[in-house]
Amino acid sequence: MTQSQTTDAPVPGPRLDGLTVAIAAISFGGGGAERQAALWGHAVAARGAEVLLLSLEETRNGYALPPSARLLTVGKQRRRDTLKALRHLRKLAQLSDVVVAFQPYMGLLCTLAGLRDVVIVTGQDPRFFADTSRVPTSLFRLAFGRARAATAPSAGLIDCHRAARLNPGGPWLHVPNIVDESAVAGADSRSGVLFVGRLVAEKQPSLALRAAAAAGLPISFLGTGPLLEDLRAEARRLGAESSVRFLGFDPEPWKHYAGHRVLVVTSRYETFANVIVEALATGMPVVSVDCDFGPREILRGARFSRLVPEDESTIAQALAAVAGRPPTAEERLECEMIAGRYHREALEPSIADAVRAGLAA
Repeated sequence: MTQSQTTDAPVPGPRLDGLTVAIAAISFGGGGAERQAALWGHAVAARGAEVLLLSLEETRNGYALPPSARLLTVGKQRRRDTLKALRHLRKLAQLSDVVVAFQPYMGLLCTLAGLRDVVIVTGQDPRFFADTSRVPTSLFRLAFGRARAATAPSAGLIDCHRAARLNPGGPWLHVPNIVDESAVAGADSRSGVLFVGRLVAEKQPSLALRAAAAAGLPISFLGTGPLLEDLRAEARRLGAESSVRFLGFDPEPWKHYAGHRVLVVTSRYETFANVIVEALATGMPVVSVDCDFGPREILRGARFSRLVPEDESTIAQALAAVAGRPPTAEERLECEMIAGRYHREALEPSIADAVRAGLAA
């Protein structure tokens, strides 16, 4: 996304004029949570707030940030840099009215730094914290308890946190993820299957590869990760090398969305699934495994996208059915209507409410 594609013009609804809102994230590039942190920056700026940004690590493949925002980078590389991060967070709190911490780990750092006016934005499933963190859940429970409010992108994820006794000192708020406005570009010619995401075990890219091969469809993988060579070997084993493309990571993936007929999601769990909304925004239908929370909530009632069991044959049949029918205006309208619920302007009021929930009484 280029700077010219991002606008912070005010729109009707709750305002944040006179407030300084700090957004603290691991970084502002390279991943879904990082993209959401950047988009929240644009949203609160559009509501009239002054925006401060703190990046724990050096940002690579960075997303566009609000032009008026000030960015502070800690540059954390090793565990001993944690004390440096805590000092930066204390400084950030002094300069702002509220700190929005993206993901539980950043919320924990805010707690260790003694911050109280904090909102935790979580997109992580507490049942699988061990997949991405060695921090005990008890410490995350402490961080949530000290926060004034917390948000999650799906109602089911909030229920999951409550079941794990991960509750903020104030309200839980349902704030879906924002679809990047750049995703609205379409294309006249579409073919094949697209997989978008990290090539890691929990995303099950090999299941997507086998299902596409069983459906007789080419598949492109947009992302990187430790399973890349395993996927190359699987493609050779299936005799599908000529039908499989590995595109690497692209911080502006819209041209890839626009050129494919159907998105496939095979994750073991998805707390929201940004890629589903992004695909729909380009007019591309989705075949997703019914893996809790996001896909189920986003695709509820859809006629042209499919929610299916985690079964290779069933996924293959759904891919073949979607890819085998011609795109229609009705299909595109449904995709765009679903994606429209997640445009920034539609979610700004909920984001403003979440920010205000983090203010001291």
